[in-house]
Amino acid sequence: MKRFLLAWFILLLCVAVGAWLAWPRLTETARGRLLRIVSQALGRPTHVDQLSVSLLPPRVRLRGVVLGAEPAIMAQVASIDVRVWALASLAEWRPVLSASIEAPMLDLTQLPAPRPPTAEKRQGRRGGVP
Repeated sequence: MKRFLLAWFILLLCVAVGAWLAWPRLTETARGRLLRIVSQALGRPTHVDQLSVSLLPPRVRLRGVVLGAEPAIMAQVASIDVRVWALASLAEWRPVLSASIEAPMLDLTQLPAPRPPTAEKRQGRRGGVP
C-alpha cells in the first residue's frame, strides 16, 4: 500500500512540475490564438502585451491591448481582468463572470461610415406606400 501511494505521489508531482514548466508555453499559445481570432473578427491587426491565466482563483488578465495599427488605432486598453466566480457559477448552473477594464481609449472615427438605406429598406419603413 505504501508503494502504491508513493507511486501516485511521484506521478502527481511529475504532472505538477510538467504543468508548471509548460505553463508559459501554453499561455503564449493561447495568446496567439486569441490574437488571430480577434484580428479575423475585426478585420484589423490586434496586439496584446501580456496574457496571464490563474487557476486559483480562476482569472484571465490581458495587458496592453491594442486594436488596430498605427496610425489607425481603434482602441487601447491598459488591462482587462476577467474572473470566474466558481461558487456562484455552481449555485446558478451557469458561468458567473466579472470583468474589470482599466484605462480604455476608443477612437470612434475609425468605425466604418454608415451606408445609406436601399430603396427596398425605405419602402419597408413606410409600409410599402409609394
